[in-house]
Amino acid sequence: MGGAGALREFVPLRRRAPRLPRPSRSSAPRLRLRRDESSPGDRGGRRTAGRPTSPLVQRWLERLLTPLAAALLEADSAREGIHGAVRAYLGFVRAHPDAARLLHSATADRHGMAHAQELRDAQEARLSPLAAWLQHHVATGELAQLSPSLLESLILGPVVAIARRHLTLGDTDLDEAARELPERIWGSVRG
Repeated sequence: MGGAGALREFVPLRRRAPRLPRPSRSSAPRLRLRRDESSPGDRGGRRTAGRPTSPLVQRWLERLLTPLAAALLEADSAREGIHGAVRAYLGFVRAHPDAARLLHSATADRHGMAHAQELRDAQEARLSPLAAWLQHHVATGELAQLSPSLLESLILGPVVAIARRHLTLGDTDLDEAARELPERIWGSVRG
């Protein structure tokens, strides 16, 4: 009654699934494009994926940058400007969550990386006063002697991270962020 034979009666044996024959390379149709041909998502060697969103992204980026720039430029001090910019960014995320999702999407990131200079040039009128604001407050000693790109990263990096987390996971309280982030960011950039 005992022994290994008795157990086989109750425990099914594992069997491997039968192997299906692999199709030979010669049987599958192969598609090759000549160098002078283009695929549907390609125009003359340039990818066009994400291109239709460019004007939309630029319009919403303008709507984000306008109150952010106003908060900086209308402030009486660098500290007040940093506080206002952080609150303006978070306010935009709260007021326009769908647009914020678009601006923080992987598609917008890819587009931004592929067309960084073009986007920068399109926003030049808006960004030049912000760069001048940074330079002025660095010169007065209110902001740390850091490059504009590093200051921008220290100021906006945490805000962008909070915005992304709020938009994707929903586990971040924007009110708490608006209370806590401005002074902590100010502490990282003050002169």
